[in-house]
Amino acid sequence: SIVVGEDCCKRKNVGGHLYHNLGMTKTTEYKCTSDCVYFKQDKPHSRYCFKPGNLASVCEDKQTVPGYKCDRECTPNSPSLRCVFNFTLEMLKTDVDGRRADGRLRSVLAYNGTIPGPPIVICKGDEVVMNFTNGITEEMRNMDGSGNTSTLHFHGIRMQNRPWSDGVPFVTQCPTLPSHSFPYGFSEDNGAPAGTYWYH
Repeated sequence: SIVVGEDCCKRKNVGGHLYHNLGMTKTTEYKCTSDCVYFKQDKPHSRYCFKPGNLASVCEDKQTVPGYKCDRECTPNSPSLRCVFNFTLEMLKTDVDGRRADGRLRSVLAYNGTIPGPPIVICKGDEVVMNFTNGITEEMRNMDGSGNTSTLHFHGIRMQNRPWSDGVPFVTQCPTLPSHSFPYGFSEDNGAPAGTYWYH
């Protein structure tokens, strides 16, 4: 097994590329942030170390599972998981169970076809990865005049170190265009202590 330095990740995601730790040290001559050496996932003979820069760098030492598997009994010894949810926002009608509102037929925006959207249930220490897709195909206008664009916002989560994904259109991020996706995410480390929150 690989012996990983105290400040090293077993796996590191940098700018959307995955790097694996080699367990090597002595890279200070490259002015790296720590003595960690990685190889790029698709280039096993490559060697990388990292220094401060503009690309987001995230350790990926948690097991990644579909979001529904994170709805489990939480115990002090439960391993922390990376919980991946895939939400698509669509304009639908209140004509089926799971979307009925007030008994009248009307247009609504629904995540994964339901109102309210699917619950996100995780344990303390888990990390949420939310792949949001704007599936709005019908013509609609937002209050700002833009058409068919949208975002996702988690109320009460401060998004520390991720201000670009707070979900406030034209304030903290550009809205997501139709048929496009945007990755959101949060954990205790970026302002989401254990508790109950809601999203829209």
